[in-house]
Amino acid sequence: MTATANTLKKARSNRLGFRGYAKILFAIHKTPGMTTAEVGIACKRNTLTIGRVLNSARTLRLVRREKVTIGLVTTFRWFLGEDADKTGLRGQVARPLPKLIAMATALHTLREGMTPREFGEAVGYNESNARRLICELRKPGGKLLRVCRWERREGHHGPAIPVWQYAPGLPDAPKPEKKDRAAVNREWRARARAKREQLAMLHAIAGNASIFRIAA
Repeated sequence: MTATANTLKKARSNRLGFRGYAKILFAIHKTPGMTTAEVGIACKRNTLTIGRVLNSARTLRLVRREKVTIGLVTTFRWFLGEDADKTGLRGQVARPLPKLIAMATALHTLREGMTPREFGEAVGYNESNARRLICELRKPGGKLLRVCRWERREGHHGPAIPVWQYAPGLPDAPKPEKKDRAAVNREWRARARAKREQLAMLHAIAGNASIFRIAA
């Protein structure tokens, strides 16, 4: 393997991606107030990389920091959440990391809870890519999302759909039990009866309208 190939391979292995960013945020959630160096140790990354990511995350309103002096060194302690005073953000980071921008957009969008389809429509992803990103933000060591509730589509008797929310550390809502076949059949018969009644009413209205038209 050439030196260039080795360099490219090393560069690929050092890329953080969604999962790497999620691990950094989850580490701060688990131990609030870690310094940049401590986050680097927890995530097995160098301090320079962690500092760049955290400053980008701060610009994107994912984390906040507090200045502290340890011995003769001034550093920052990091917490999840947004800075109360945003005036100090100007000029901190000229250009946030592109992939972190996409992740921050996803997390802010999911604060209220959405199904994969709703999430995809909100951020411009198809449902498959939306589900893939949700899986990345749910992996062990970087679990930033939880299932806040379950929904069933109107007129469908299939499995309930999870509604995802950005809420690191909170437990998932329990999954509802499957409906038994008798309940599914009763619902189907009720929907079919309602459709027949609606169709009969429309036919009656159409019949009356044709009689009035002829009389006119």
